[in-house]
Amino acid sequence: MTLDPVQPSVASGGRARGRSDRAREEFSDFIELFALTGLLIAQPVLNFLGNGSRYMVVSYRLTTRDFIVFALLVLLVPAVVAWAVGAILGVVWPGARRRTHAVICGVLLGAIGANFVKVSTPLPAAVYLVLAVGAAILGMRLVLGFAAVRQWLRFLAVAPLVFALLFVTASPASVLLGDGAAHPLHVTIARPARVVMIVLDEFQEESLLDGNGHVDAALFPNFAALANTSTWYRNETTVAEYTLRAVPAILTGVLPPLNAPTPTASKYPKSLFTLLGGKYRLNVHETAETVCPDVLCSALPVGNAVSDLTHDGLLVMRNLMDLGKYSWDHHVGFRIGIERGQEFQAFSAAQSFIDSLRPSTEPTLDYLHLLLPHQPWRYLGDGRDAGAPAVPLEYLLSQPPGSPRAALGREMYLLQLQATDWLLGQTIAKLKAIGAWDQSLVVLTADHGVSFPFERYASAHNFDQILWTPLFVKAPSQATGAIADRPALSIDVLPTMADILGVKIPWKVDGRSLRGSPRTDGERSFMHNDAGLGIQTKFPGPLGFARVLHARDAPPGGDPRLRIYRIGPYGRLVGQLVGPLVRNPPRHPVGTITSPGDFEHVDPATRVVPWTRVDGTIAGPGVAVRRTVALAVNGRIAGLAIVDELSQYHGLLAPQLFASGHNNVVAYLVVGRRSAAHLVAVQQPAGRAAGAAPGS
Repeated sequence: MTLDPVQPSVASGGRARGRSDRAREEFSDFIELFALTGLLIAQPVLNFLGNGSRYMVVSYRLTTRDFIVFALLVLLVPAVVAWAVGAILGVVWPGARRRTHAVICGVLLGAIGANFVKVSTPLPAAVYLVLAVGAAILGMRLVLGFAAVRQWLRFLAVAPLVFALLFVTASPASVLLGDGAAHPLHVTIARPARVVMIVLDEFQEESLLDGNGHVDAALFPNFAALANTSTWYRNETTVAEYTLRAVPAILTGVLPPLNAPTPTASKYPKSLFTLLGGKYRLNVHETAETVCPDVLCSALPVGNAVSDLTHDGLLVMRNLMDLGKYSWDHHVGFRIGIERGQEFQAFSAAQSFIDSLRPSTEPTLDYLHLLLPHQPWRYLGDGRDAGAPAVPLEYLLSQPPGSPRAALGREMYLLQLQATDWLLGQTIAKLKAIGAWDQSLVVLTADHGVSFPFERYASAHNFDQILWTPLFVKAPSQATGAIADRPALSIDVLPTMADILGVKIPWKVDGRSLRGSPRTDGERSFMHNDAGLGIQTKFPGPLGFARVLHARDAPPGGDPRLRIYRIGPYGRLVGQLVGPLVRNPPRHPVGTITSPGDFEHVDPATRVVPWTRVDGTIAGPGVAVRRTVALAVNGRIAGLAIVDELSQYHGLLAPQLFASGHNNVVAYLVVGRRSAAHLVAVQQPAGRAAGAAPGS
């Protein structure tokens, strides 16, 4: 018997056709999942981050490759994962492969429907979740029963590709790609010197002062030392209230346009960096801008942009899966910003800059834009970290002047300003150690101020706190301080630096050198931000400057380490023993300390000190809004808090009054006149274990 020679090829062809059909079917499954995950994940993530370019510039120095790689990850990874789940289940249960694919498609369709209903309707979560389940079941049935539905999904797979193409080429974030016309300019520098420039953020000049127009040296010794060796332009104001306008104005000497572009090198090709970049070595540490072009700054460590983008994409997805409503603007502006912790990394950014300062035989520009003393306020004067603000920023918004929350905000801000002073001292010490201090041009300024209650929008009652920012200029070889009260604007900073270095700025600037003839004082022009557009407002310069010169944020006298904690009318109590002040009336106020366990195992030597924050509730005799609560640590008053309209208080405690291990923290209501105040212990509610027993 002979074998039919055709049979092997027929069998082989049958197996080949079977494998080919299976591959085509799996590919079709993948394309359908690609379409659905594109609608559920790729579109919102790319839309979020693409439209959040003004936030993204804070976080990334992106290349075209970064954009493309991230877009491909967002497109492909979810689809591959969804397909792989179905394929693995198909291997385990071969007969259920079609049903498994239909179930996955149904779940994705249900999630798409849930997000659509959540965003576009006022329905509560329970309703749209029920609708989502119904949509998932219906979608599964349609995918299983109608070939036309699956064909429609395959056509729909074009949509995610369009989303990615728009993200890379046409989204607002695409302005981050490329440097456009930015390149080093050919200039002559007659008097080249090392340049060290530090731009601080959200820093009102008033907070530095002692009430007589001088830096409060007891609170801010390093700013005082800088003032003693530089020219301090006390009458300098910013031209804009937001970093993305204010910093480019400093770097270019040009007033920001009404519709200010994202601060990138492609939008600001003429700046300090391109002015000096042809002759200088650049050591540039930008935080909220990428004005330095890649050709000059690309070699600097800027982090893994794709990794950071992926991290933020996952945050977007987590926001999408929240049952509650959400806002894209809030997410991009706050949730990503806070969760990525850009502000929380301020100390590491400062340390990275300090570490980068090295001796150099060639002209060098060392530039740092640092998000300090910018909120969230969590640092103490010695550089230690409370781990989080005493209260979130939202707690401080829309409060009247003199309110408990406004007082707390200012207290947190001043402690963080002391931390900024500490970092300034580290920077000056490093420059002296490498022999670069004496002959360097050192410039320290800030982009804009801040007011309390927390506000960045300048008005008649707070414009002196928003507009006036510090400006210190130490010329090469300058050893003695000088004060110049001539009217100055932030757009004058670059022309002044160019004048000292002997370089002609090869573009039209709106500012002028502060070493030349002064401008006449009068109204100060200032740009507000309104729905992304700038609105010019004018404020009286002489009136604002007079307010600045008479400002003092912390009461004078006593231990300087305790002065910032002396808020409210009873500030003199901080540092005193409670024993002589305690009274025992028939009825005590009742309240709780929220986290008494924080004070059980204190290690004063650690850098993170969450036990310096305390909050609680209080009610009973004598308790009312704006009453003062004294917070004692081991029998000595370590801080004060003010009762708010919710009968709550939030306070900060001086860390030097803590002991290692267990600490006894007690709240007291302050009673009586300022000159004859006494304390009444706040007792725990009946039946509740005391977190810290009253004591003296």
